[in-house]
Amino acid sequence: MTDVIGILKQAGDKVLAYQTDDHAESIGVNDRLALSEAEGYMRERITRRHMLNGVTIIDPASTYIGADVTLGADTVIYPGTILKGKTVIGEELRNRP
Repeated sequence: MTDVIGILKQAGDKVLAYQTDDHAESIGVNDRLALSEAEGYMRERITRRHMLNGVTIIDPASTYIGADVTLGADTVIYPGTILKGKTVIGEELRNRP
């Protein structure tokens, strides 16, 4: 990836820089450990968004929620829950542990 900048400049293309506010958006994934860390950042971002929208996630570290899942406010998600795909859960619901 780092070679691409030089190649583009040499070809006469314009090269610009961008600084992100969130370092997790620019980490490299070169092995399985880094892939796992990137997955963790995404899981954290998704659970954080839901919790800020009024969803209670008892244990975010043991819960998997896909990016396409919609959760209604005042819903409670218990540890070990896996939600994937275009799943929609309404408001004020609880899954049983």
